Formats: sequence, C-alpha cells, structure tokens
Amino acid sequence: MIAAGRSLCIVSGGPGTGKSSTIVRILAMLLQLCTTLRIALVAPTGKAAVRLQSAVQSALQGLPVEVPAPLAAQAQHTSTLHRLLGARPDGSYRHGPGRLLPLDVLVVDEASMVDVALMWRLQQALPEQARLILAGDQDQLASVEPGAVFHELCRAAPAPDLPERAAPAGPAGHVSSAAELPLSHCIAFLHHNFRFAADSGIAALAEAVRSGDVQAVCAILDRPPPELQFHEFGVDDSPAERIAARVQEWYMPEQELDGEQALDDLRRFRILVVQRHGRWGVSGLNAAVLQHLGRQPQQWFPGRQLMVLENQHELNLYNGDLGMVLPRPGGLRAVFPSTALVPREFARQRLPRHEDAYAMTIHKSQGSEFDRVLLVLPPQPEHPLLSRRLLYTGITRARRTVEIWASREALCAAVERDEPRASGLYDMLVGGGQQPGSA
Repeated sequence: MIAAGRSLCIVSGGPGTGKSSTIVRILAMLLQLCTTLRIALVAPTGKAAVRLQSAVQSALQGLPVEVPAPLAAQAQHTSTLHRLLGARPDGSYRHGPGRLLPLDVLVVDEASMVDVALMWRLQQALPEQARLILAGDQDQLASVEPGAVFHELCRAAPAPDLPERAAPAGPAGHVSSAAELPLSHCIAFLHHNFRFAADSGIAALAEAVRSGDVQAVCAILDRPPPELQFHEFGVDDSPAERIAARVQEWYMPEQELDGEQALDDLRRFRILVVQRHGRWGVSGLNAAVLQHLGRQPQQWFPGRQLMVLENQHELNLYNGDLGMVLPRPGGLRAVFPSTALVPREFARQRLPRHEDAYAMTIHKSQGSEFDRVLLVLPPQPEHPLLSRRLLYTGITRARRTVEIWASREALCAAVERDEPRASGLYDMLVGGGQQPGSA
C-alpha cells in the first residue's frame, strides 16, 4: 500500500528478509493498476545489478499471480545507476533536470551504497510523477563517498522494534510520535529471515554484531555451530599460508573451467578484508594465495579471478566488477557475468585497470554474496577501520559458511565501535537542521 499511494517507498531489511520478493510484488501490483508503466531496476554497481537480476527472476517464479509481461521483460535488463543516468567519461551525465528519465517507476537496490551526490543527481533526473523505490539494509556500511543517505532516511521513520510512542528524539529533546516523523508512511522494515533457519549461526552472529553485544558474539564463536569458525591469531602470528591453503580447497578444478558453470566459481568463496595494503590486506593475502597456487601476481592463467578497478562505460565494466580468466576459442579471455543471457568476454588488452581478486575489501564486497566467506581482521584492536558495520557487512555476505580470522581483542573492538556517518539529512528531515546551502 505504501508504494501504491506514495511517490517514495523505502524497503529496509537484512540479507534473506525477502527484499527482492517484496519489490517484485510491489511492481506486479503497480502493473495491475496501470499496465503501461515504464519501469527500471538498477543497483549501484555492476555485480549488484547482476545479483539483482538473478534475485528478481527467482522471485518471479514464486509470484502467486500471472507475471505481467512488462515485469518479465524488465527483469532481463537490470542496470547500474550510472548507466541509467548516462554517465560520461568527463563525469557529467546525460540525464538531469533538462533531460529527465523516461520512467514511471524506478527501483534502486543496495541503496545504502548510494552517496549524497549520486542520490541528488538521481532525484534531479526523475520526473515529478515518478515513483522511487529504495531497497537496502540500513545496518550495512554506508557508501564509500560522502554521506549515509539510506541509513538517515531509515532513521527518519519509526524504529521497527519500538511502539509508535517511542520514536527518535527530535529537536530540543522533543520525542516525536511515529506519526509525526516525515517518512512514517513511506517505509517498510522486513524482519523475518527466509535464507537462514531460526537457529542459524550466521544469522545469530550477524544480529549479535548488529546490536553491539560483545558477550553474545564471543559466546557464539567460542562454541560455534558448523557454519561458523573462529581462528584466533595475534600480531606476531603469520597465518597467511593457512588461509591460502584453506581457500584452495574451495577452487573448481582447472579441467572444469571450460564448462558453462565456470563463472559460478566467482560466487563460491571470497576472502574479505578491512584494508587494501599490508599482510592482512588485499595485496598481502592475494599474494599469499597466488604463491600457494604456484602463480605470480597479474599472471594470465585459466581460473584467475580478477576485479576491475575503474569504470569503463563503453565496455559496461565498472569499478568492483568480478570476472574470471577462462579458455575460449582463440585463447584466454576475461569473462564477466552479465545481466544479459550471454557473459561478456574481453581480451586482456581491452581490460581497464584490474587486480587479482581472491581477497577484496569488505567495502568492495557490498552488493555481492558468496557461499563461503573467510573474513580476516587486522589483529590490532586500535585499527581505525574496525567497526561494527564493517563486521556486520562482511558476515552478511555469506550464504553458507563464515570463517573469522582475527585476534579476540580486534573482534571485540569492532563489535563495540559504532561510527555511523552523518550528512545532516536526518536532522533536516526531522526539522532540526538547515537546508543544504543555507547559512
């Protein structure tokens, strides 16, 4: 009913709470009301767009009514937000106030990754009558660029676990009722988890981290269920070889890499880390894995996993996209999953700047899911990047198993440290801040 009656609809929920199914049902309902609606489904990154397409197509199969033809067609054409807006190499966009998007409904998945500037550009490019549906997880990491738009929009709504009388405090200590909050009737919070069983260790750990409960986190990891493992190490330890050996167990045999399912290997596992450099970062652990495989950094070999590091709009390749080097007629090619039915293939010379991707930062993993996640934290508890949201985001990238490699001190420090970023949007929405640009 929110989406039918309002131009803005926000759907917030953790992994497995049915956001994609909810979106599909909303769109099916809107198409029943008007069969000629122009709809677009987008996500902030290429890999998130691919996952959105897969999730929507899966949700369509469970739709209790006949799938509207426009929705079935649109499910084949998810896109990135930058591509929808017509991003140009010089940083400008084709669509804006002078050239609005030809849309009636826009769905933005993984909206927590959208920064203030991009959200502003999107708002400028939307027709006045268009409906905007934002879906995401308010407890996930904010965007890399400035702002935490989705989190602050969710804050400006009734707390999902409190009665209406207990809404957030407004200006001058005034406690607003839920009905007084500006987005009270624009948001839906999803709680029930359909991915994990009620006694799932991953779900329990994620909830304990989200709530900042250090004792609960330690209790779970001290006696972990089969889907969780905790490997404790200190500052002077060197577990990189053990991590690399663990990862090799999950690889698809090289002789199977020419099959149609080869790209599934990209979703089987990932090492997630906090930082880019150092022995506990992307560079150090990628080097350890390659050494264990008998390979060199940047070597071109079958099965090599890589990640694009810059946007290449003309190739439809974007920063954070994951691909794999696979044998093809005529030689090896870099192959990337696609929102179309056919994967995209590129010769090495055509690829934009890229790197090995056995390990990636938790920030870059947003919008992705993997069967197995091996989460490595730097052992120093004072590390400036450790935070509750970072740990929560890393854990919730996993579908089946999570292994945490960390010192107990660093793990506890991450759970205790909550450093939400503020852009002033919440204060402006509840009446306690100034309009952007005001004195």
